[in-house]
Amino acid sequence: LHYPDFASSFFKGIAIAVIMLFVFVAILTGSMLFLIGPVAMAFIAAIK
Repeated sequence: LHYPDFASSFFKGIAIAVIMLFVFVAILTGSMLFLIGPVAMAFIAAIK
């Protein structure tokens, strides 16, 4: 499956936004476990 260049940066933007959201919620709840899992998955997805 091949995406044009703008789509690739678009998906990376979404991944970054999701990471920021999880970081924000983790800070609010004070839960490090909530922070580690989703960010690790999103980070791996962003690299691939």
